[in-house]
Amino acid sequence: MKIEKLTKTLRAIIVTILWTWIGIYVLLSLPPIRKGIANRAEVLLSELLKTEVKVGRVNIGLLNSITIDDVSVSDLNNREIMKISRIAATISLRDLLNEKITVEGAQLFGLSASLYKHTPQSTGNWEFIIKALKSEEKDEDKKINLRINTLIVRHANIKYDVESVEKINGMFSPHHIDIRDFALTANLKIEEKNNISISIKRLDGKEINSGLEITHLRSNIEAIEDIAQITNTEIGLCNSILRTDTINISYTDWGNGNKGNWLLDCEQIKGHLNLRDFSPLTNKLKKAESELDFFANISGSNKGITIKDFRLSSKSGSINLAMDGVATFAKDEERDMEVNVRNLDINDNGLTEICQIIGSDVQMTTYIEKLKYIDMNGFVYRGKDSRIIADGILNTGCGDMVFSGLLDENNWLECEMEVTNLCLSELTNDDKFGKTSFTLIADGTIDKENQPLGN
Repeated sequence: MKIEKLTKTLRAIIVTILWTWIGIYVLLSLPPIRKGIANRAEVLLSELLKTEVKVGRVNIGLLNSITIDDVSVSDLNNREIMKISRIAATISLRDLLNEKITVEGAQLFGLSASLYKHTPQSTGNWEFIIKALKSEEKDEDKKINLRINTLIVRHANIKYDVESVEKINGMFSPHHIDIRDFALTANLKIEEKNNISISIKRLDGKEINSGLEITHLRSNIEAIEDIAQITNTEIGLCNSILRTDTINISYTDWGNGNKGNWLLDCEQIKGHLNLRDFSPLTNKLKKAESELDFFANISGSNKGITIKDFRLSSKSGSINLAMDGVATFAKDEERDMEVNVRNLDINDNGLTEICQIIGSDVQMTTYIEKLKYIDMNGFVYRGKDSRIIADGILNTGCGDMVFSGLLDENNWLECEMEVTNLCLSELTNDDKFGKTSFTLIADGTIDKENQPLGN
């Protein structure tokens, strides 16, 4: 009898809880209640951001889901900064009891953001939101444990303008960015401070001012304290792709106005480039037909960058380049740079492709095509004292040259060239000229108008 009574009691408790939950759900589903929740959300968000916030509808699911429709936020100038058609989220109640926030799924649909600055130096119209959401707790007091298992953004439009800078149609400008149909699928995990994990499964969108389009981006980012690792990164344009296996970054002394120090190591960055994909950056690439494969190892720090074993080759084999480079980051008078070209090999087809890129400079393209081919190696060094040193060997279809030169900080030039088998008839289209060989040794000062003065 006691067991039967206990069973009936448990059943009554469960039924009571179930019907209470259903009653609360039904109550929250009533239009007046939903409208009241939306109004209350508007008031709280408006007070937090100190601007106008509108919320259309709030729907609370039976268990742990919530949907918010027609959200709009105005900036401090009473211009609409953001509008979202729908925000939907599913929260883990079990983790919430353990002081963790786990969003099983979050979706943003129809996001429209309008960001702007009056001048490049002025404050952005979005910065008040960051300031309002910034916690006043000290870093050591923060207890963050956030996980978003799946974040989905679809059909988003994001616009950014610096109003004082003129827009150039058809060209990419960091001052005028208009991204349409942006899509993102990602996982996010934040534990305590400085422990972040982001996995980007999908990112794509098109910048309509220039036509620059990212067809896909995938990457995994892990950051713990002062070390970050980026793995399995792939970026795709319409006909180009870039891949890298691992990028290691370490950083110290960041924050509180400090620029900090950082170290970077990126091994085996490689990809395939179609130069026409980059025509939004320069009009000269709109007629480019070259397809290039490249490979490089890159390392660096806040003091400088080193490029090791950079290789570039065209799909047709018409252009091949192998080089290394080192450069420091400093003020102009303290900067130094060294480029070592191990081999540059361009055949007649490669020269034709280069001429197509140069385009309008007819005189230049004419002389380039007459070279027939280029085979070169050498180096260029620019020292901290602004001194430039160059040395190399150049072989072409119109002649060969061994050269060396120096230009110091006072514009004093010293150069020596040994030219052999220079075919003047090819260069001048005049059969009266033949071939010539000579040695040229010169020195002198270059004036401000770049007119050499001296021997």
